[in-house]
Amino acid sequence: MRQGLKPSWLLYGLMLTLPLSASPQGVYKWIDDQGNVHYGDEPAPGQTAEPVALPRPPSNTEVESARRREEKIRQQANELADQRIRLETERIKLAEQQQQALEEEERESRLRALEEAAARRSNWSYGIPWYRPRPPHRPPGQRPPGHRPKPPVRPQALKPAPR
Repeated sequence: MRQGLKPSWLLYGLMLTLPLSASPQGVYKWIDDQGNVHYGDEPAPGQTAEPVALPRPPSNTEVESARRREEKIRQQANELADQRIRLETERIKLAEQQQQALEEEERESRLRALEEAAARRSNWSYGIPWYRPRPPHRPPGQRPPGHRPKPPVRPQALKPAPR
């Protein structure tokens, strides 16, 4: 046996060649002294072999019906794959639309909040202006109504320094 071949390939090859190499007397199966199973078209000398019943090959109608069933199954598999792709595409589009709607709603709520903050922040905050209002313009020397002049500052008498 070669290193690269796996036992499953050998079994597959054996199964393919058995019907071709089978003679009218049939195929025999025997077990040697080490417990290995062998197949052959004639029994090994000195071994008790039992004949293997081979199934009859399928008829042309059976082959054709199997081919039609296989084609139908492949067609159904392709339709299901197309349907899955279509549904997945629709799901992705719907998710993108929902994401865009959420982003638009968030953008609008932020804009609304900014507009409300701007409306609250007019020139007044809690009834107090943010800036000091300018007095109305008066010509020099004119006093506003109700103005009283400040009393003059009188210098205090100097006290002698303590000794």
